[in-house]
Amino acid sequence: MIGTGCEWPATYVVVADINKDGQMDIVTACNNILGEVGIQLGNGDGTFRASTSFSTGDGSNPIWLDTGDFNGDGNLDIVVSLNGLTGDRSVEVLLGDGNGFFGGYKRFSAGQDDPPWPLVVGDFDNDRQLDIAIGKYHAPQIIVLRGYGNGSFGPPIVNEQGSIIFASWIDAVDINNDGYLDVIVTNVGLGNVAVLLGKGDGTFKPSMTFPTGYNSGPLSGAIEDFNGDGVLDIAVLNYMTANVGVLLGYGNGTFGPQMIFPFSFDSSSLTIAAADFNRDGRMDIVVTTQSTTIILCILINTCECCEREFFNMSKATHQ
Repeated sequence: MIGTGCEWPATYVVVADINKDGQMDIVTACNNILGEVGIQLGNGDGTFRASTSFSTGDGSNPIWLDTGDFNGDGNLDIVVSLNGLTGDRSVEVLLGDGNGFFGGYKRFSAGQDDPPWPLVVGDFDNDRQLDIAIGKYHAPQIIVLRGYGNGSFGPPIVNEQGSIIFASWIDAVDINNDGYLDVIVTNVGLGNVAVLLGKGDGTFKPSMTFPTGYNSGPLSGAIEDFNGDGVLDIAVLNYMTANVGVLLGYGNGTFGPQMIFPFSFDSSSLTIAAADFNRDGRMDIVVTTQSTTIILCILINTCECCEREFFNMSKATHQ
């Protein structure tokens, strides 16, 4: 097992080459009153150095994060969403030096009332500077903070989206191939996936929703081409119904009906990810769950001629 260095449970993890040595490192949001981000530099052999923590401020409770070069110096920086005990509803940027060290933080308003999570980094206004798109768990909004390219961000651009509430996961990709970044959100309380097509100016068209089933609880997702047709699809983890749903994309921002692939352990599942685990050129799916043990459930993609099936589900348990 790899320790996170967090005093309390980690709430979100990303993988990136923080110190530019060609090895992947781990960045962790430590959701605690101390306010910390943990960094574990990779050795390149599957092991990691001891965790180093960087403060996000006392009582800040970092809950989500992403990485990007926000000031144009060629080094990865970190943006963190805060769920602070003081009611702080900001995001925070920690600038990296390219060696694994992060300097003092700067905070930027992400609107009122609701914690600013989930979030994702991307260029949403086509000015070649990284921006931040933020979901609100209880508010029907997507917030965009426009980046200035110097490590600072503008005031919140509020995109009111009535069909988005209880956002639990967000990602950004050009889903309809028009040159503008779009946003994909899972709505855990509404049982659907929302697609917001970007206009290229930091705003979005009204969202389109695609159902994942009554009381399904789509908690997280992964965007890949699962059927080999060159078009991006969406896989969602439906934690209330203990299955993976795959929605095949049409390339225009819309998706077909959900195909369901059950897995064999309980509904305490946490995250989903996609990768080619058996090196056959097809994207597979892994689901994780955690109780006293961590269970990885892998669905191997056996798609032939763009058929639908995932087979050969395997399970590994780690103490």
